[in-house]
Amino acid sequence: MERKDLTLLMLALEFHKISVEEDRQKKEEVEKGDYQEPDSLSSVNHYLQNREKMIDSAFSRLEEMEIDKKSMMQLRYALQEALEEQVKVLLESFASIDEELLLLVPDSADARTSNDINIESYLEETLGLELERTIDELANSNRSRAPKGANPIDFLQLKRGAIERLLSSRRDERHRKQTPDELSDNTISVSTPKSEKDSDGEDQPRPSWSEADEFGYHESIDQERNRLIRYYQSINLCRSAKMRDEIGYSVVALQSSIPGAGRGVYVDGYARAGSILAFQPGPVWAKEHLANLSIDEERDLERNDSYQMSLRADDYMIDSRRSPYTVLTDEKSNLMAVGHIVNHPSPTNPPSCRSAMLNFTKEMIGSSPELERYIPNTYARPRNVTLMDSLWDRDVIEMHSLVLVATRDICNEEIFYDYRLASSHLPQWYHQVHDTAYEETEDVKVDDNNNEKI
Repeated sequence: MERKDLTLLMLALEFHKISVEEDRQKKEEVEKGDYQEPDSLSSVNHYLQNREKMIDSAFSRLEEMEIDKKSMMQLRYALQEALEEQVKVLLESFASIDEELLLLVPDSADARTSNDINIESYLEETLGLELERTIDELANSNRSRAPKGANPIDFLQLKRGAIERLLSSRRDERHRKQTPDELSDNTISVSTPKSEKDSDGEDQPRPSWSEADEFGYHESIDQERNRLIRYYQSINLCRSAKMRDEIGYSVVALQSSIPGAGRGVYVDGYARAGSILAFQPGPVWAKEHLANLSIDEERDLERNDSYQMSLRADDYMIDSRRSPYTVLTDEKSNLMAVGHIVNHPSPTNPPSCRSAMLNFTKEMIGSSPELERYIPNTYARPRNVTLMDSLWDRDVIEMHSLVLVATRDICNEEIFYDYRLASSHLPQWYHQVHDTAYEETEDVKVDDNNNEKI
């Protein structure tokens, strides 16, 4: 099973690498004047026309590396190496976008107050531009659909409603502020709540008539809490828009297209097969620690009603149960640390991505240690690095993690991956994904999904 998963992921990642190489070559030709840069629509058509050729090239590369003869350990190393370059690009993008949006603020109180006001103005301007763009995309939705992808209109309408709700909320907030003194007193601090329950009001009483909005959020009776949530929702949408403009796609958490499923994760923009879509956040449990749990720890780990504990193939487990849904600006978090919100597919929504083991290493962080703040994991207990670990690991591992990787092109639609629940008592909503659900696509042949859920 793991060999099939690794082979599929390697195929998708080789395809992604080839498409990036072609983009880089085209850019160099444009700079030299040997190639006339097409408009965005022509560029998409050019990519789609060459897609079959790139898929064939990806298969050829796997044959050249004799992937069938590689051991499982060699395949894991190859997957890690294929993911590293993407991870570096994403971490650097997180930092540059947060700096642009003034989220990396100075420590002094005066500077904070000034930056808070600037952030408010910048967020509203960015949301306004994003609303205009979304309306334009709705009018030309035929341009924003991936082969075999879902209809983008559903996502674009949901996103439009989410932006309009935030802008309306900000207008209402301004009306409540009568004087400059009140403006200063009511400025929202950029400090983050300690947990998602503090920020999302999950443990607060709600009016019985409160329905989930476009974000899948139920408004609380606590207006200050709602105001804070709208602030972070604004930040998430603006960061997502900036990242989409920078690398071609991003992700945003909104109400799922599956009725009753709560929130889901959508790709905003065009993510090619092999693109990293999300990180699984939360504490990491090493296998030796799982075999030596205290009674309290064992009882705590037994409670997994939301199915947000993920097991890697090497028996490291990631516990995402207490990871935030909305407050994604604190340290040990990032815009794409939303893998725990991605839903299991329904019978009409086949998986579009699968999970892959990823190790954050010292070489990956390189000379930018400040990027460590975007690694959305910590060890539940200090890791015991044994002699065997040091012999097997090619580089110094800072953190074990999981990512979700696209197995086909995805554009303006919700993403799904197979939870592969390992339990004798499956929930009613759980849909068993069979091999027949993974028909051969234009991208790759897919059989099973990699992630296991406890």
